[in-house]
Amino acid sequence: MITTMSLATALLAVLQPQMPAATYARAERMLPTGGVAGLVLRDRIVPQWIAGTDRFWYRISTERGSEFVYVDPARKIRRPAFDHGRLAGALAKVADTAVVADSLPFTTLRWQEDGKLTRVEVSVRWKTWRCDLASYQCDAVAPTKPATGPNDLPSPDGKWALFLENHNLWVRNLTTGERRALTSDGVDLNEYAGYLGSSTEWVTNVRNGYPAPPVARWSLDSKRVLAQRIDERQVPELNLLQSVHDGGVRPKLWSFRFPMPGDSTSRGTWWIFDIPTGRTTAADAPAMELPMVPSLQFGEAWWGGREPGRDPYLLHLYSIGFDGYDLTLLTPEPIQHEVTLSAGGGWVVDRMSRPDVAPVTVARSLDGKIVLPLEQAEVTRLLATGWKWPEPFVAKAADGVTDVYGILYKPSNFDSTKKYPIIEEIYPGPQRTNVPKGFVAGSDDQSHAELGVIGVRIDGRGTPLRSKAFHTYAYGHLDNAGGLEDHIAAYRQIAATRPWLDLDRVGIYGSSGGGFGSVRAMLAYPDFYKVAVSASGNHDIRGYLGAWGETYQGYPPGDNYLAAANWTLAKNLKGKLMLAFGELDDNVPPAQTLQLIDALTKATRGTIF
Repeated sequence: MITTMSLATALLAVLQPQMPAATYARAERMLPTGGVAGLVLRDRIVPQWIAGTDRFWYRISTERGSEFVYVDPARKIRRPAFDHGRLAGALAKVADTAVVADSLPFTTLRWQEDGKLTRVEVSVRWKTWRCDLASYQCDAVAPTKPATGPNDLPSPDGKWALFLENHNLWVRNLTTGERRALTSDGVDLNEYAGYLGSSTEWVTNVRNGYPAPPVARWSLDSKRVLAQRIDERQVPELNLLQSVHDGGVRPKLWSFRFPMPGDSTSRGTWWIFDIPTGRTTAADAPAMELPMVPSLQFGEAWWGGREPGRDPYLLHLYSIGFDGYDLTLLTPEPIQHEVTLSAGGGWVVDRMSRPDVAPVTVARSLDGKIVLPLEQAEVTRLLATGWKWPEPFVAKAADGVTDVYGILYKPSNFDSTKKYPIIEEIYPGPQRTNVPKGFVAGSDDQSHAELGVIGVRIDGRGTPLRSKAFHTYAYGHLDNAGGLEDHIAAYRQIAATRPWLDLDRVGIYGSSGGGFGSVRAMLAYPDFYKVAVSASGNHDIRGYLGAWGETYQGYPPGDNYLAAANWTLAKNLKGKLMLAFGELDDNVPPAQTLQLIDALTKATRGTIF
């Protein structure tokens, strides 16, 4: 039976009987937005760098509420950013409202330094106040009209703003208000600094009126701009039909350019604009960004990596000379490292955690030494709810040689004498992994577990961040769906030492690539996976985004594309499958699911739609 409706707790309806309302309430609390995340204190900090230096402030949750902290790594200083009591008193006086020192009524602030004078600007009761941190005198800041709007791209020095008008790129002097066109020959589907129809969010952005600043990059000195001109005129069109809208009963058509594998693609050219002179130059080659290299300094590069004998997905920080020598591990702890380089480039903030280890955050010098402990997460209140630590595991892939890694989530009332059905969340990649490596309190997986199941994630062969051979397993063979055969091999191994896992009741769900993977599991391994919920799956790569399909399935499209189409296995369906899709999905077109439904209907004659 195939049922097409919203993605919900459909798996549980099959795997488990109806449960008390209190059980659902507990599961809801375990969601990312359900409340348990707020029970963890002193966890994640977001450094706010002061005037491009290595100094910063941050806000952190505490046992009493929250506090703002000031850090100067060079001087090994970590202290309250200000006297919370005096600031609360000063704000209460001028704003004529109660202000509690441990729960100040703002979550962010603007730090200002002028010589030895330090001020903060905060918003209380719809007004902005500037407070001197020496005298704790607070004065109202007169409201000013913003110099830029949501569709502007301001220059680093705040003197200019780029904006789009009639498919061309313009610049505005923020002091005089003078407007000047940088280009004049832009037209529809061949515009400057605009948005691709195949951005996978074009309809969503236009329909909701989201801001659309130019797609461009300012030079640091605010004198030059790099922008692209994209020609989509030869790209085939894709159409979405909106059945419900405020404009009447007639369905509304949304059309945009969307290249599929083998189609003519967008053609782009790069242009450099000199703002002071107005000179325009065609760039010979596109700029290259290195996403894993946030800073290059002192002849060293920084990136993530792995160490022998450890979970190979754990990220570490290294330095290496530009000559390729002197590779040095800077974060030796066998744990996940989330590293932020300081604005001044002299220090790093390192949050260390694992799914089963609470976070510790420190400041490190560039040689990797811990110079200043910052925060240690407090999880006592979380554990008091019965929350269980997730259980990472490692097993052998179907080849019997390769290690694959996964994670288990148990309910808070876990009983090892019972048998639990399994709900697996899948995303087969091959561009990202699916098993978390850092600490997270609230999650969909834990929420599902609270309903009396074991939540599972596994990264099989074909997913990234391992060896070339491990990743190449997926190239040209996306039908492997992130190593589903490895998932089943892993289940059989971990169940041998965990008799509470019920391998006769395994469900699977996912969206987008996971929507494809969950259906693939049902059709390729129908005797193992008994029920699935699939949302917005790219079930036939021939009808999905060309750049993605051609990158991972190969070019030009061949018979291997058909081998990865889920509808070709429609006759194999045995269990229960729920399919969900959105008619305005500008990433995975709804036709992907509708064409699968057609094939399943013809093969099984059991569709409810």
